[in-house]
Amino acid sequence: MNKNKVVLDFTQINSPEQDVAMMPANLAKKLLKDYAEKLTRASGRDILNHHMAELEGILHSDGDVLAKGIQCSIEFVQERQLINNIVAENWNAYEVVELTTEPLV
Repeated sequence: MNKNKVVLDFTQINSPEQDVAMMPANLAKKLLKDYAEKLTRASGRDILNHHMAELEGILHSDGDVLAKGIQCSIEFVQERQLINNIVAENWNAYEVVELTTEPLV
């Protein structure tokens, strides 16, 4: 396997318009470990206060606030799962794929 073409996919693609980042696996792991280490130092209260502030902002926005609130909460849970897996170095929770075509630039 060519290590330059390994991609960790941490996203669930919900639509063709959704942004997806691709980078070498070793760089993704390094960035994610740094991110998770910083976030694990935060208290549970701080983490939930931040999430509640995001939900409060949605309450004052236009459009379908319920759908926006659900999506915000889904992303919150996905982020917390990602952080827990990274801290535990549980990389098997994510698929590592070899690209078979040239990536889009």
